[in-house]
Amino acid sequence: MTETPSSKDQLEDEIDKIASLIAGAGRLLAEQKPIDLSLLEDRVQTLCVAITTAPAEVAKPLANRLEDIMAMLNSLESGLVAKFGPMAKLAEQDAREQASGAYPTSDSSSNVTGKRPKKT
Repeated sequence: MTETPSSKDQLEDEIDKIASLIAGAGRLLAEQKPIDLSLLEDRVQTLCVAITTAPAEVAKPLANRLEDIMAMLNSLESGLVAKFGPMAKLAEQDAREQASGAYPTSDSSSNVTGKRPKKT
């Protein structure tokens, strides 16, 4: 597992790395090459922990970037499902759920929807 980022710059760097991994997975999928999503899963999990524990003034400005990551994950999921069927949908579900739990509110112990993140 990677070190948990804590500053706004570190969180932005982590979001950039995740976006790059998703884009790379999309390219591999288009080229019909094998895709290993384990690093992506690890990075999403690390980001979720970092976002939910960061102060609201650090995390909240990143909400739009996190929404972009969600859209990228949804697009990758669609491609995987189109190629591999429902089994691929199960593999991506966990990463999407983890990412959706990363939306902070002014109360750093809950996400943007106002729901408390799941304890793991």
